[in-house]
Parts: sequence; structure tokens; C-alpha cells
Amino acid sequence: MRLCSACDNCIELDSGAIAGIAVGEVVATIVIGVAVYLVASKAGSGPAPTNKKSKPVCLETHICPL
Repeated sequence: MRLCSACDNCIELDSGAIAGIAVGEVVATIVIGVAVYLVASKAGSGPAPTNKKSKPVCLETHICPL
């Protein structure tokens, strides 16, 4: 006996399928995190070199000349 007919085209998920989806989500998250870490660590170890002649005045005073 079916109480609701709103889900005629639905599929049933057993506990193995739900566990597989959860494990897949965790593995995908870890892989993406490691990939981002590796790309970020190879991007550079410090700030980009700047031209010493053109030092911005407004960094210390927060008032920039126009």
C-alpha cells in the first residue's frame, strides 16, 4: 500500500549506495584540498618583488595623495 504517489519515478538507495556517496564526497574533498595546497605552495614563497624607487606613501598614513 502506497501512501503517496508523488515519487513514482524515484529510485531506492540502499545503505551501501549512501555510504559510497559519502566516501566519494570525502575523497573528492581531500583530493581538491591537496591539489589547491600543491598549487599554492608552488606559486611562490614570498611577496612579489617591488620597485624600490616608487614606494607608495599612503601605506603608513592611509592618506594617499591625489
